[in-house]
Amino acid sequence: MRNQWVVIAVMCAAGAALTACDSESATAESPPAAVVEEVAGSEQPTITLTEQAADRTGLETAEVGSQSTLAVPYSALLYDPNGDTWVYVSTEPLTYTRYSVTVDDIDRGVVTLTDGPPPGTEVVTVGVVELWGAENGIG
Repeated sequence: MRNQWVVIAVMCAAGAALTACDSESATAESPPAAVVEEVAGSEQPTITLTEQAADRTGLETAEVGSQSTLAVPYSALLYDPNGDTWVYVSTEPLTYTRYSVTVDDIDRGVVTLTDGPPPGTEVVTVGVVELWGAENGIG
């Protein structure tokens, strides 16, 4: 009976080791969820997500609005470690770049900008932190 338990334990350990190997090789073969590329003539890189990555983050966008001034949802706003303010704009499907903005006012979840992307530009409202992480090699 004792030998049976030893055999079972060895088989479980071997199975766990094989599973770990399989997950490592699957990870190595899987395409990256985000690709960050430098853009000639720009300080800001582009971040291109796979459709699966965009779905997992629940990524959502909204258009920059304009009544008399530029406006974006507060959830689109990103403060970097230096205190500078940014939004991520959609440059093409599943591709984003960080865009510097100047905040004039924040009221009831709406950020009024004195400088930012033009009206109608798609800005990320959900998934901002994930894009920041991808851009900076975090996670």
